[in-house]
Amino acid sequence: LDKNQNVIACGDFSKSNDFDSGPSINILNSIGSSEAFILKLNTSSNTSSLIEKIDLDGISIFPNPNSGLFSINLREQSMISVIDGFGREIVQKECEVGINQIQLPQINKGVYFLKLKTAHTISTKKILISN
Repeated sequence: LDKNQNVIACGDFSKSNDFDSGPSINILNSIGSSEAFILKLNTSSNTSSLIEKIDLDGISIFPNPNSGLFSINLREQSMISVIDGFGREIVQKECEVGINQIQLPQINKGVYFLKLKTAHTISTKKILISN
């Protein structure tokens, strides 16, 4: 409980979850294999609000969906590749620790894959281009 008697909860989830305890829908989608969350439940009004969503693998992409210009926050130096649905590499770029901005060339709307290769891991994320 916090000082206002709100319940603070945390945990992890995958796929899609509704984090609103009321009749409205507040769906949050997992981009990676697993995400973490911190949620505040107001005990007097029986409402909830998502305080923070945390990507457990340390990679965050924002905004997503986007128009081809997005940022990626990394914990490790990575070689990133943006790949279309046919397996064609659209962009390849070396990215440093921290926030890196990516500008894609003029491409069609749709789902693309962001492949991240570090010294230790290879992971793939989905990005949605909505023009």
